[in-house]
Amino acid sequence: MKKVWTLLMGIGLAAMLTMPAMAAELRARIKTVNADQNTITVTSRQQDQDITVNADTKYLNPDGNALADGIKSGDLKAGTRVTITYDTKDGKNVASQIQIRKPGQRRQGAQGNAQK
Repeated sequence: MKKVWTLLMGIGLAAMLTMPAMAAELRARIKTVNADQNTITVTSRQQDQDITVNADTKYLNPDGNALADGIKSGDLKAGTRVTITYDTKDGKNVASQIQIRKPGQRRQGAQGNAQK
């Protein structure tokens, strides 16, 4: 029985080590865009975070269509609400996708203060 348990633990550990990292998602407002440095600073939950972008980063409008000018798009400006999908690589948050949120779009499951 001990050998079976050890074998199962080894398989589980191997599976965890070979799984790709799960991307994180961040909902925030753009604070600054620096196309020359390939960074976007955003504010989420009253904290600023620097996001690095690269040639693989996808930039999408609220409908999911690509922004032609990427990081240089005029739509990516201070105050714009975005959802960023990113991975942490070498201590930096590197965006794989930045999508502009629709005006008034709330978190999934968020509801107003309706009275009963």
